[in-house]
Amino acid sequence: MYYAALDSDTPAWSKATIFASLGYFISPIDAIPDLTPVVGYADDLGVLAAALAATAVHIKDEHVQKAKETLRGWFS
Repeated sequence: MYYAALDSDTPAWSKATIFASLGYFISPIDAIPDLTPVVGYADDLGVLAAALAATAVHIKDEHVQKAKETLRGWFS
């Protein structure tokens, strides 16, 4: 989703949805504290899943490839 949000072809509403969901994921102010085992991340996962469902049509193959390259760089 991050690379889709950086693409100039992605509509503004989709970019806002993506950045808001990613911001919620890293925000220290959370509806359910992340220190709570398992349940703490359930709301974060729900927000990210909803954002992905809303913006998936704007995620191109090139975005997926960039994400895979980034992950390879981090974990290899």
